[in-house]
Amino acid sequence: MRLGIFSDYFIKSRIRKALKLRSVYNENRTGVLMLLDSETVSLKNNILAGFAEQGMKTEFFRTIVLSENETNDEVFQLKRKDIRWNAAVKNEQLKELLNTEFDILISFLSEYSLRAELIAAQVSAGLKITSRHDETGIFDLSIISENAEVFTLETLKYLKILKETRA
Repeated sequence: MRLGIFSDYFIKSRIRKALKLRSVYNENRTGVLMLLDSETVSLKNNILAGFAEQGMKTEFFRTIVLSENETNDEVFQLKRKDIRWNAAVKNEQLKELLNTEFDILISFLSEYSLRAELIAAQVSAGLKITSRHDETGIFDLSIISENAEVFTLETLKYLKILKETRA
């Protein structure tokens, strides 16, 4: 129990530190990182199909799934043991993902996760989108929806608006 309290403290501390170091837009970013959990991983193909219909290249999509249960090999599975009690990342594959610069981070989770917030805060992305209320300031855009189809349509709508304003 005590270790859990200390772990939460260190994770929140790392989130605050990551928010202070947030990078600005970089032209060299490529791809999309999706952050899902065991409840929403089945929606991955629906989200990818929605992006493909809009002409986005889906081969640059990477996925992190928060789950203790085994999933397929196409996604990186984030388990509790991949993040130490002091919020240090010990999984090399996760470290590599955190050092990659993405165009977009999409977080579609069924419930709140402090580990997911840590990952979202530490990943470098030009635009961070979530399906939940953002109380920490990690995300740029909150599209509150539990329905993957509605979330995907709204995300695509806002991406189209952003693309038109940047052009």
